[in-house]
Amino acid sequence: MRGLIIGYDPGEYSAIAIFDLKGNLLYKISKKDFREEEIISVIHRYGKPLVIATDKKIIPKAVERLAMKLKSKIFSPKDDLPVSLKKELAKDYSPNDNHERDAIASAVFALNYYSPLIKKIEKKLEELTVDSIFEKIIKNGISITDVLDSEFKIEEKKEIKKKSLPTPNCSSIIEEYKQKIDFLIEENMALRKKISQLLEMQKLTITIKIETERKEEKEEIDIKKILEQYREKRIKELYS
Repeated sequence: MRGLIIGYDPGEYSAIAIFDLKGNLLYKISKKDFREEEIISVIHRYGKPLVIATDKKIIPKAVERLAMKLKSKIFSPKDDLPVSLKKELAKDYSPNDNHERDAIASAVFALNYYSPLIKKIEKKLEELTVDSIFEKIIKNGISITDVLDSEFKIEEKKEIKKKSLPTPNCSSIIEEYKQKIDFLIEENMALRKKISQLLEMQKLTITIKIETERKEEKEEIDIKKILEQYREKRIKELYS
């Protein structure tokens, strides 16, 4: 499931801005009397919320409640974001009002903070090829999770002091890439099997050609027998 960073500006008019981890704005909306249940429903349409971001140093109660219900981390700046900065952060996303502007700015500010870590994760995962992962699974008899755990090492940050910025939860980001690797490995195995079958058919064609050339008197070739032998061989491979 796609990981999300949500900018949330609560109030009589509430606004949310939904971003993926690559910084794409997926959805934005501001609404009067925007009920919490409705907000949660909208967010879940787009993926899994990892972070709920606010533009306030002191976290609003509504942000705390939403993050708790969504089981997400809260991101808050060390100081309230000034209006000038919020305008700058939101200018490329065409906010319809100040509430959308604040929600967008909150999410973008959080994305800028987490961006180095997200890039580090993506770079490490790009270094792990499907072949190398498949080889370790086959040789060591371990799961994909075990392979990634052994290969993927994230440096631990120092203990967070009070009011410091939160360390992001990377498990969902890694899980998304694990699912992609699962799919690629299955696809790789299917292609290997198809290649093996094509090679067998090629061998069969060569066998028939050789048998034909050897029949000086052009005796009838027992193709059915050859095909039956091939079929029996494939059945044995499937159940071995």
